Parts: sequence; structure tokens; C-alpha cells
Amino acid sequence: MKKTIRQKLNVQSYVFQRTDMSSVMLFILLLSELSTLSFTQSDLKCQRSWTQLGSRCFKIFTTETTWDNAEQNCVSMGGHLASVHNMQVYAFIQALVLNATKSNNPTWIGASDTVQEGVWVWTDGTAFDYTYWFTGQPDNSNRIEDCLSMNYLGAWNDAPCTILYPSACAKPAIPAKIKAEIQLEIISEKDLLESDTEELLQKIKQKLMDSGMPNNTTIHLKNIYKKPK
Repeated sequence: MKKTIRQKLNVQSYVFQRTDMSSVMLFILLLSELSTLSFTQSDLKCQRSWTQLGSRCFKIFTTETTWDNAEQNCVSMGGHLASVHNMQVYAFIQALVLNATKSNNPTWIGASDTVQEGVWVWTDGTAFDYTYWFTGQPDNSNRIEDCLSMNYLGAWNDAPCTILYPSACAKPAIPAKIKAEIQLEIISEKDLLESDTEELLQKIKQKLMDSGMPNNTTIHLKNIYKKPK
């Protein structure tokens, strides 16, 4: 009966540009008995043409459109019309609007009271915990003002959702890199580290690529222990 060798190997890292848990699961399924799995991530970053503040990315769209169309556009980009939770964020968006449009004209942001009059809700699901209404607003003039615009004389105003304004989108910033470290156990009739390690590494990497892992994946193998069974 052939002896088998039980080895614990460390696949020290594979790195990819965006959080993709489906790729992680594919990786796990391809390999042997999983022992440990850990993740570390680098600083959050925004895509080109988006501007970062904290953990969010912002972008002004200068094409004037209705509030509903503006929200749909933001959703298509992975976000929502911007929610505002303090004066710092509001001033930041105002500066972006001025830079993009060369004006301080009204701009759509992400709240409405369409579902229940007087109950304002951010489309991104965050708490409506800060307001900056202009004096006398919101007033629901003519009972048709259900969407939130900014830069109404510098402050907020409820406006008809069908008015055409530029819009401010926001979405979560993403980690620039994710590093996964996976420790696994492989049972083989051959000591893998006595064979051509580089060839083995390339075979594992190619199998990962064939299964959808990004082409910037890197893999390092390290022998943790080995003992005859």
C-alpha cells in the first residue's frame, strides 16, 4: 500500500481590484480541505471621475433631468442620489456642483416624501438625520413638491420631481486591493515541494484564471509542516 504525505501549504495571497466574493468561493471550491481564510484590505478608493469624501465617492452629472431619472442613473452607476448627513458633506457637494456646472444652480440630491407626505427618506436607506431647509421650506407648494433639491438660495427646497436639474450621485468607495490568505491541507502520494514548485504554482494559477479569477492574481506556496501518514 502506498504511503501518503499530508502537507499543509499556505497560499499566501491573491489580490484583486474589487471585492468579489464569488471569486473567493470559486477559489475555495478548487482547492483541498480548507483550514483558515483571512482577508485584509487596503485604503478605500474611488473610480476615475469620482471624488472621494470619507467612505463615499461623489459625482455631479450636469445633464439636466427629472429626479426619478437622476436616481435611476445613479443606481446604474452602483449608487444613489447623494444623501447628506452633515454640513461638511453638504459643502463638499456644493463645491463639486460649482466646479462641474460653473454655477450654484439647484441640483437633485437623494430624498423624497413621495410615499408619505412630510416623511422624507433617503434613497440609499440611510437615516434622514440632518436637514438644511431654506426658510419656509418644505412647503409642498401646489401639493406637487415631493423631491429634494439643494442650492435653493444655498439651502434645501422641496421641488416638483419633474423639474429638470443636474444631479449629485454617491456610492461606496471600494478597497483598492483585497488580499486573501488561505491555508489548506493537501494529501498526496508525492511530496509536492520536492517536485517542480514553480510548475505546480503555475498550474494552480491557470486553473484559477480559467474559473474567472482576475489576471492579476498572485499565489505563493509555503510548506507549513509535513509528516508521513
